[in-house]
Amino acid sequence: MQWPERIESRPEVMGGHPVIRGTRITVSTILGFLAAGDSVEGLLASYPQLTQEDILACIKAGLRALEMATTSGRLKYYFETLHDLPPVTST
Repeated sequence: MQWPERIESRPEVMGGHPVIRGTRITVSTILGFLAAGDSVEGLLASYPQLTQEDILACIKAGLRALEMATTSGRLKYYFETLHDLPPVTST
């Protein structure tokens, strides 16, 4: 199964933010945990309904979003304003 088959976005689920299909777990939640240093194994223990393929689909979806932002010119703006964002910290 490819990542687009694992990730969905519907207005009635989490305000349209991309989620792992059939859940209310957003892609950004998973990416945030990974960015904070959590392991895939730790995420799978915390979210037993997920699979490793779901986690990888979130990473691939994030990569695709980054690629789209790069080609649209939005990424330059993001990095110019990055210093205004709080640092990512581990919980």
